[in-house]
Amino acid sequence: MELIESERTFKASFEYDYDSDVMFNFTNENLETIVNSLNPKKEELILAVCGSGDQILALLESGAKVLAVDYNVEQLMYLNKRIEYLKKGNISSFLKVNEKNIPDDTYQNILNERNKYFLEKSNINKIIKNIDNLTVLKPLDIFQSPQFFQKRNLKFDLIYLSNAIDYDRHDQYLNYKIIDFFNELPKITKQDSKVYLTSRRFKEIIDMSKINTLYIDSISTSRANCEHTTFWKPIVYRIK
Repeated sequence: MELIESERTFKASFEYDYDSDVMFNFTNENLETIVNSLNPKKEELILAVCGSGDQILALLESGAKVLAVDYNVEQLMYLNKRIEYLKKGNISSFLKVNEKNIPDDTYQNILNERNKYFLEKSNINKIIKNIDNLTVLKPLDIFQSPQFFQKRNLKFDLIYLSNAIDYDRHDQYLNYKIIDFFNELPKITKQDSKVYLTSRRFKEIIDMSKINTLYIDSISTSRANCEHTTFWKPIVYRIK
């Protein structure tokens, strides 16, 4: 995927230890809801928060091109190791998680749903087929990324933020940084692009009156909340 200079592509250079303290082993969001809500098309360009990598890999099924961003280097290494397992056809290692991240039956059920999603409907085969459409960047805070992408003349069709807003965003300065991010999005997205996020308290944290670039896609948001089977409340925005 020749979209950015090669030195920005991040590679894991060691055997990843699943017992290390990686924050996210698997997603607790509903993958089918994410894919249906964003509805990516072949050759579209997606900017996505990395996390466990489950959501990013699911977005590859359509043939879209995905740039994975995260400020946590361990999550990026974790994703790269999972990519290696996919390329080798080692599906059991790709799906493996640390048992300490399954504290109760609720999370076990979420994990079962994730595994079911990947293993049914030939999803794994589609992901493997399109794996070269994924670029994993060096550590980068997505909320500080618009200038980076603007310099490279990239225009995204879709943005996937997961619940990144809920992490480490209590400081007022950081809240303004998020507001600036949303107001800068038109510079790196196409008009009417979708932005998908999950947050329990987005409107509590962020003063929406200071953001003039978004409007809620009511139909997509309503459908996402009807489909979503976990505790997150998805919101789908559009770029004005």
